[in-house]
Amino acid sequence: MMNKRVPLSFVAIGQGRQALLAVDSELEVFQKLVPSTATHTSISGNVVTRAGALEAMEKNTWVHLACHGKQDPTQPYNSHFVMKDEHLTLLHIKTQVQRK
Repeated sequence: MMNKRVPLSFVAIGQGRQALLAVDSELEVFQKLVPSTATHTSISGNVVTRAGALEAMEKNTWVHLACHGKQDPTQPYNSHFVMKDEHLTLLHIKTQVQRK
């Protein structure tokens, strides 16, 4: 089996200032920590939808989520992150994010 080197890419997904006051500054700090050899993008505010987050996860090797979330200890795959439109569950991430 051959090892394939995948270029590093990071995406930071933030809920936005109205929901969490420190998200914008957290995303700025995150951007400074990303190695200069990696690509970096961030999305926040009204464009942070479940579909948008899933799409961003597919396009990047690393993700940082700065948003509210809720754990479900009895059904862990129902644990979720809060997006603008719908919750992003761990089950969505597991079943819908396809690595290329």
